[in-house]
Amino acid sequence: MSLTSLLLAALVAVALLPARVHAEAPSLADASPRARKVRLHVGERQRFAAPPMGGQCCTWRLDGHTTPATALEWDFVPTSAQVGTHRVTLRIEGRAGATERWWAVRVEPPRPPAVVVASPAAPALEVAPDETVELVLRTRPSAGGETVRTSWTVNGVPAGEGETLRVAASRVGRVRARALAIGSLGSATAREWEIDVRPAAIAAAPPTTAELPPTLPPSPPTTVPAPPTPSLRAGAEITNPEVEALLQRYALAWRRHDVDELRGMGQVASEAQARALRHYFATVRDLDVEVQLLEVRSRGHHRRVRFIRRDRFRDPRGRVVTRETPIEKEVARTASGLRFVRPGP
Repeated sequence: MSLTSLLLAALVAVALLPARVHAEAPSLADASPRARKVRLHVGERQRFAAPPMGGQCCTWRLDGHTTPATALEWDFVPTSAQVGTHRVTLRIEGRAGATERWWAVRVEPPRPPAVVVASPAAPALEVAPDETVELVLRTRPSAGGETVRTSWTVNGVPAGEGETLRVAASRVGRVRARALAIGSLGSATAREWEIDVRPAAIAAAPPTTAELPPTLPPSPPTTVPAPPTPSLRAGAEITNPEVEALLQRYALAWRRHDVDELRGMGQVASEAQARALRHYFATVRDLDVEVQLLEVRSRGHHRRVRFIRRDRFRDPRGRVVTRETPIEKEVARTASGLRFVRPGP
């Protein structure tokens, strides 16, 4: 057979082959979620799904990186390290080619633990010495799989863990109790109570109705003199408990963003410092401040105080930041009480 005959036979065979079916690329119009922009918090679950189809190869990518998932569904549960914007891409490959669909995902910081019970409801209480107050902070996690740990401090000193704390102060004065519930995802919520311990009032004796014998004169009323109120002159010796009380006022003013209180304590000495402090308070969220006293040294009538201020807050991007600042201050007694002053020579 000649070469021409062979070529002619081959052309005839090709012509007799069945026509190729050109299938359309798979459609992802029914992929879910329908919205192309998704917003969720750390720890929350978002399911992405391709429409049901057979004989197709499914691939999921997060920010360009292929995930191990190959099924038609993929769950995204972001961690604290994934706060920000991400891109989720679904790619379906078939005989006719490949098609893709993508979503823009915004991951927000975790929600704080939800407060179920905070008791007493009032943040300020008045009690008598040795009277027991039961404080309760009960929370629930904000996301599935999260755990919450609650710790307590009294006047800045660790006092235990759990949902309940019993406080019984034996000395007259103010006690600050604070509960901090921290979720395992990094969020936190807090409650604070100020307990004013006051001397118990002495009840007046009820009037006597029985008649006295005529030979006895009526008894004079009995009066109980009030204890003298100590008056501390400016320059009197400063005690360590007074320094601790000053630092607790200082920490409370920071938590409340109270620039005027800090000015009265001597922390703010100029309008420029006040503006800088207000700017700091405006740029942080959920500010929590604690003070740890390190050392108190005598300097004549003054005291040189070293302490650490711990700030815990959320920055403008929602990240939880803890910052420790070592501070050294000089404390003096003035007519209005203890305050921070400039160091002497």
